Amino acid sequence: MAKPTPTSAPSGIQGLDSFGFPTPEKSGVITQGDSDLSAKELEQLRTKKLHGQLVNWVKTEYEKCKNQTTGIRNQWYMNLAFYKGDQYVAKMAGSVMQTRAPSRRVRLVINRVRPMIRTEIAKMTGQDPTAEVIPASTDDEDLLAAETAQSVFENISIEQKLKERYMKTAFWQSNLGIGYIKTYWNSAGDNGQGCIEYSALSPFHVHVPELLIEDIEDQPYVFNSFTKPIEWVKQHFPDVIPKDHKPTVVSTNEIMETQYLNMANSDRKAEPDSCLFIEAWIKPGIHPDLPNGGLITVVDDFIIQACMDGMSYSHGMYPFTKFEGVPSGGYYTTSATEDFIPIQMELNRNRSQRAESRNLTANPQWVAQKGSIDVSKWRSQPGQVIEYNMGTMKPEPMPINNLPTYVIQEEENLLRDMEDVSGQHQVSKGNAPAGVTAGTAISFLQEADNSFMATVFFSIEKGFEKIAKQTIMLAVQYWDTPRIVKITGRDGTFSVKSLMGADLKNGTDVRIESGSSLPVSRAARNAMFMDMMAKGQLPPDVGLKLMKLPNMKAYFDRVEVDQNQARRENQKMRELLPEQIMAAQQQADSMKQEMLMKFGLDEQTMMESPVGGQIQAMFEQPMIAVNEFDNHEAHIAEHGYYMKSQSYESLPPEIQEQYKRHWQAHKDALMQTQMQDMMQMGMQDPNADPNAQGGPPQDPNANPEGNQFSGLPAGQDSQQPVNA
Repeated sequence: MAKPTPTSAPSGIQGLDSFGFPTPEKSGVITQGDSDLSAKELEQLRTKKLHGQLVNWVKTEYEKCKNQTTGIRNQWYMNLAFYKGDQYVAKMAGSVMQTRAPSRRVRLVINRVRPMIRTEIAKMTGQDPTAEVIPASTDDEDLLAAETAQSVFENISIEQKLKERYMKTAFWQSNLGIGYIKTYWNSAGDNGQGCIEYSALSPFHVHVPELLIEDIEDQPYVFNSFTKPIEWVKQHFPDVIPKDHKPTVVSTNEIMETQYLNMANSDRKAEPDSCLFIEAWIKPGIHPDLPNGGLITVVDDFIIQACMDGMSYSHGMYPFTKFEGVPSGGYYTTSATEDFIPIQMELNRNRSQRAESRNLTANPQWVAQKGSIDVSKWRSQPGQVIEYNMGTMKPEPMPINNLPTYVIQEEENLLRDMEDVSGQHQVSKGNAPAGVTAGTAISFLQEADNSFMATVFFSIEKGFEKIAKQTIMLAVQYWDTPRIVKITGRDGTFSVKSLMGADLKNGTDVRIESGSSLPVSRAARNAMFMDMMAKGQLPPDVGLKLMKLPNMKAYFDRVEVDQNQARRENQKMRELLPEQIMAAQQQADSMKQEMLMKFGLDEQTMMESPVGGQIQAMFEQPMIAVNEFDNHEAHIAEHGYYMKSQSYESLPPEIQEQYKRHWQAHKDALMQTQMQDMMQMGMQDPNADPNAQGGPPQDPNANPEGNQFSGLPAGQDSQQPVNA
């Protein structure tokens, strides 16, 4: 398939819009993978009858999808208005309108929706789901591919800010009950080399036809719509859009009608200023002219991209990942805000009535006999002298009845109802209930509140599983040239590798650890670790590491300096090549033969001579040398831990042999150090037997200025390794 010329890099407004809501990022025109039709073939298509038929079908289905969700969209506008603080609105004549306030009535807004949504978002984004790639088999090649694929996903998710994208999606998921992340290949990204990217989409920008089908992958097609200014369209598509083309839509109300969010400035009478883009992702068997499915991107009445023989991505899935809220039995899940709104309205009414009663108490109404005073001179100012006519009754304040007790108590009932509806009780807000002091009891209460959102966390885990799978499969499909990837190992070591998509083909089965997205109480977790350390069940250094205390990196870098050095050695040995090891071994064998010939020895007589044994040990040292300043005990433990892992078992035998030699060299060095310490202790004891030092007897013929066999220069260590 021919690759189309990139139209542009991603563009679009990012961050927050004028109403304080997150805007979809990177909503510009992106070349979605490969296209069946080249630019010339697209130009020919636009001259055929099929072009008009496809455009009409896309636009007709788009309008159907919008019209059937009118009621759902109005509920979304209600939710957004209440989140923003415009809480005196109502659904009227198929739209959301702001109601007029009666004269001199108090309209207080005690916005409890915003903190409820913020708490939900904090729970949803507090933990990162843990992804793990499952190898296709137990073969060494598949194990390596799975480990590499997992590192690739972690690297791409960090570089492309997947966490940040989901935080924007979490707003729509919490407030409206549904949100999306789009995973796509941008052929114009990374300086034209192409890259995998993510974008957060609101439910206003994604359309499906079947409202009773819950899974997005079971939908016959999915549309992604957005608008662009007419000047931008003409600049980026001069060969497609005529110079005299007029804008067809109003950008402020075509996708999301902002008039419902800004009651003072209505956009209903605004003039068209933009063009409508519709990306139509179609599954096989839906359209007669696209029997294998496809992708069509329409701008007003023109097709600018077409995949006529299947969707452009080899994984066969829609690039949209749906994140769900409260189950509804249909495609569009709901939000707790919908149940929250009636209680919020009643709370506002209750507080407004109490405010009106307080105002009347501070500034009451007065009863005056007609003609007793000049009402026009009444100012209700402090210290004002009021004159009334003789023979008339003096003005008196109108008696005010106290508010019934149930009005005051009603607010407490409303607040409890809000906690029950949202599933956010005192423990979710950081407050322990009265009489509850035990940390375990508080943890149980927090878990009870979190279990209220179990379906939401399940959707998050399944969503990230789909994103990880699509990310890896896009890399397999489009990484046809080597890519430099920064990889962080499970032991914390860093490395840089050059990878291609073929290196990942057997590592595309992704699983998300169940429960890894659930929020965890850091205080409760740290208390558990402290208790385990106090009972001796957990070493203090391990406990401090697990507690993940802030600002402790410098401390651990110093405390774990030996472990970190051993991990770096593990990485160096993993990166050794069998060819490199073989060349070094051949060089060592050649040097050993020269040394044996110098002393008149051969392979058979070598081990019978003390000199031959030292020569043999000299040339069997590992390629990664053991240093005198190493903490051998820490190195032995760290290398042994890795040698028990599955990663070690998948290494070639030559590299495994280097691990064994390196590990044994540390053990020999540790034993030699211990023997020297014992000898020194014996020398300090005047009554000690010099023949019981625990060390080997000294050779009387040893060369005091050099090694224990002549021919080696003084100062040369017989244990020095031979490197390639």
